[in-house]
Amino acid sequence: MSRKKRGATLVLVALSMTVLLGFMALAVDLSQMAAYRSELQRAVDAGAHAGAIQLTKARYDSAAAIASSFTAANVVFGKPPVIDAVEYGTWNGSNFAVICGGLGCDSATVKSANAIRISAHGAGSTIFAGILGALGFSVQAKATGWAAPVVGTNCLKPISLPYTTLTLAIDSVLGLSASTAVGDPLRDLTDADLAVIRDSPNSLALCLKQPILGSCPLGFSGVMDTFQPISLGGLLGLDLNSPCAPASPLDALISLVLNLPIVQRLSDQYDELCAISGGNPCAIKVALTENVGGIGLRTRMVGSIVIDGFDLSGLNLRAHFSTSIDTGPIDTGPIGTGTGMLFRPVLVQ
Repeated sequence: MSRKKRGATLVLVALSMTVLLGFMALAVDLSQMAAYRSELQRAVDAGAHAGAIQLTKARYDSAAAIASSFTAANVVFGKPPVIDAVEYGTWNGSNFAVICGGLGCDSATVKSANAIRISAHGAGSTIFAGILGALGFSVQAKATGWAAPVVGTNCLKPISLPYTTLTLAIDSVLGLSASTAVGDPLRDLTDADLAVIRDSPNSLALCLKQPILGSCPLGFSGVMDTFQPISLGGLLGLDLNSPCAPASPLDALISLVLNLPIVQRLSDQYDELCAISGGNPCAIKVALTENVGGIGLRTRMVGSIVIDGFDLSGLNLRAHFSTSIDTGPIDTGPIGTGTGMLFRPVLVQ
């Protein structure tokens, strides 16, 4: 081969290497941008999820601040992302409708919010593209968290309460007369009702007693009613060691006509009753029932109460209503659109 041909080959190799190195640099920079975008999306996802959880709590008007703090805490390439907007809104299953934007939204304005959306951006630097004059890149991301109402649950406890116990307790807090409450005992819950449950759960105090045998203490200012042991999973006895059973609205229930032995067992096995929640006091999911001619009791709504304890006789259960997060491998009930007491925070956008 002549010297001229050998020289031409070296030129071609040099040019090919330049092009190859260029593609390699582009691939590295694109990977850098993809990694940055992934971390930024993770940050806003964390913020939206935390905000959705806060929407179920008493200080639901602080959900925007919680979402912002969680987003900022998830640094992207060592730096907190820049938050562009935090918005309260409603999610109808496919669309997000803005109610209020910013951290200054008050509780009255965002009372009906069941979702929160957060947008953020960040800037990163390229490794090799700077040679071509492109010194950096900017990436945007957004996420929407929904406090989804849960219709049913796979972990119902073997206790049922009249649905009207809840409405009477709420009406008492709202200052409505007993006649007004009794006039519509099975009304559906509203956003105003949900606000009472979230804001003032301790004011929804309950003294729950067994039929016939129990009696609430004199001077008790909360709602007094009876709780009914129910059969779960076809069992004719009260099985606290296997306390989880599926339940949804319209499910027919079998009530157990057993008094003192059941109450005593409940008070003696408080730890078993609260085993899923793992705390004292603990939150449990119960059936809120209505009477239906011909079939007896059926579930109107799956609700949540916090057990505060039993009195010395073991006949009275002290509790209060509360909202509850329904999550985990055993709590996979369907999501609905109405107002309820059980929620599952999910990312929807």
